[in-house]
Amino acid sequence: MVPQSDKLSKLGSSQTNESVNNMIALKAPKTKHFSSSSSLNYRVSSAVLQKNEGYHYISELNTSIGLSPGNETIRRGSKLNLQRSKKKAKTQSKEWKKKRIFLKKKRAKRIVLSETKEGTTYQSSIGFQIDQKKDDIENIPDMPDDSDQVVTTDAPLVVFDLETTGLSRFSDITQIAACNVDRIFSRYIFPNQPISAEASRITGLTVVGNKMYHNGSLVPYKLPHEGLTDFLSYISEFKDKPILIGHNIKRFDCHVLFNTLSSLNMWNEFSSQISCFIDSLNLFKHVVPGLASYSQSFLVNNLLGQEYESHNAVHDARLLLKLIIDKGNISNYLDDLAFSPNYPDQYHLQLCNLKTYSKVIKEKVI
Repeated sequence: MVPQSDKLSKLGSSQTNESVNNMIALKAPKTKHFSSSSSLNYRVSSAVLQKNEGYHYISELNTSIGLSPGNETIRRGSKLNLQRSKKKAKTQSKEWKKKRIFLKKKRAKRIVLSETKEGTTYQSSIGFQIDQKKDDIENIPDMPDDSDQVVTTDAPLVVFDLETTGLSRFSDITQIAACNVDRIFSRYIFPNQPISAEASRITGLTVVGNKMYHNGSLVPYKLPHEGLTDFLSYISEFKDKPILIGHNIKRFDCHVLFNTLSSLNMWNEFSSQISCFIDSLNLFKHVVPGLASYSQSFLVNNLLGQEYESHNAVHDARLLLKLIIDKGNISNYLDDLAFSPNYPDQYHLQLCNLKTYSKVIKEKVI
């Protein structure tokens, strides 16, 4: 009867069904109680015609029964059909789909945070859960006390580095690399967000269509869930849980990694496979206090006497590993500088809690 009847008959939650529902609701609003009127069938039929034939269905119907199609009706129908076709072409473009994926990830993050703060009453599909044995309110844990972090000296040291689409903690990862004395890991990751001009200038990474380039050379890449699954596999291959080390990670890399892995439901698995984090920026503030700068490039140039060619994650990770082994004396600072694998998660929760009190803090109530 209608070209899309197979899709509509399943009554699933789809964009097509939602579109038809909206059209019917406009022509037969529930508030007017048309269900008891003889016009309901005509109203539903007109919505089906509009969905399948477009906005010219009125003029075509008039012509079929011997009436004038109406010049204004034809012009109006043509205008609406043109708008409809433009919108359809736009929603089928790669840019539009990438934007939808990005917005979906942001919504998922908001939902996870709301479920954590509000307890079971805010969980998805709560109305369909019959047996609710948990309390309605869930206590939000305090920030972890890193002073109690237990670090074993036998844990392998793994240096890691990220390249990202920008300077925001919600940027996408474009490259992830890690290394220890025995093995090196590296993956280029195709981002959902555009790479900023500044990030592209620094890292040399660009995206053109569905291809990724580093300094103009085509590079193989993986999608986020594939590349990060490979990274988790690399981490899990160590006999003992490794200590992950990076430069300035407590302020940036850990949070980017947390946001990305959380959006893919992989954070818990990752945090359970590592011993702790150590920020090498804080390490060298203890080892060589009083330097003019503690950037990685400054440390490499002055402590190792090597030229620093940033920013490629593999190159950065290798240099940082050499810097730590040769100049870091890290074994003396493990207990002081190690922080929990759960730190980014707890930091994010505390930040969200602080926002809920921002108004009373501003008014100096607390």
